[in-house]
Amino acid sequence: MYNIFIHPATFAHKVPFTPIYNKVEDRTGKAGELEKLFPVLEHKSKYRPYDSSRILRKEKGALYVHFPLNKVDIEYDFRDNDWRLDRIVDITRQITADTTSSVEKIQIIGMASVEGSVDHNHWLAQNRGKALKDYVKKNVAGLSDQMFEVADGGEAWTEFRDQINDVRLLKQGQKMNAKELGVEAYDLNLTDDEVAQISLDDLDAVLDIIDHEPNLDRREQKLRRLNGGHTFAFLLRTLMADQRNSGYLRVYWDYEPDEVGKLINKAVDLMRQDRYDEAYNILNEQRVRDDERSWNALGVCHYMLGREQQGINWMQRAAANGNLDARRNMEQVEE
Repeated sequence: MYNIFIHPATFAHKVPFTPIYNKVEDRTGKAGELEKLFPVLEHKSKYRPYDSSRILRKEKGALYVHFPLNKVDIEYDFRDNDWRLDRIVDITRQITADTTSSVEKIQIIGMASVEGSVDHNHWLAQNRGKALKDYVKKNVAGLSDQMFEVADGGEAWTEFRDQINDVRLLKQGQKMNAKELGVEAYDLNLTDDEVAQISLDDLDAVLDIIDHEPNLDRREQKLRRLNGGHTFAFLLRTLMADQRNSGYLRVYWDYEPDEVGKLINKAVDLMRQDRYDEAYNILNEQRVRDDERSWNALGVCHYMLGREQQGINWMQRAAANGNLDARRNMEQVEE
């Protein structure tokens, strides 16, 4: 009798290779990356011209630069202007230095608080907006006048009315979390003691005057006379201080179309139909092959077309570059 030894590996079951690959994200350049961190940036498709119905302080990501009372000159050290101005300049510089994205429009809305004459406040708003434009132009090379839109927001009555309504909500026990909304200009900066100093009746009277007196100079005079001047004095030392700013700034951007990304995703669609030959022809184009986003899909195509070692080489390269799909593919191959 003969004893025959059969090695267990002879019957080892090899798990079928189930390739993992996904479409790639559209590359939006430096501006697209920065928008994720700084919502003051928006793609130009979201552009909106200014109109007085917009409540700017509640628009996510808006940046404000404050001015002292009755002043139109930028003061870097006034209040918290330093980090705001630095952020505006730094973001704009990074986009203008990037070859794949560009600044399309910088929207600035100059504003003034509601006290004082209408004509003078329009002058303040216009010149505050111009001052911010000049500051950005001076500190960021390559910006033309055509890139700026400077609007005269005049007296900030829409913002002021919204502030009054928010104080009413606070009086009624409703809390507002500006940080969760990502709206840094939303906070009222009122203490509980300050909120207690004005009544709901006074707030309703203020809203009634704002809503029913169209003449802005007369509107202010009526507010000044309300409750013997006590209500206006409260508003002057609390809410109106935050209206003395250049208003609102937003940067709209655009980017070069991501043609290679589109080709990679077209190849992925073909791979999902098992049309690996056609997908490979796209992925093997020089400009596509040079893009690291294509390496995992290119490796999968090689592997599924019977060129396993070439496929492994490309997937290893993609995995080493941080591609998670490629790492999962290599785990299967190495089992």
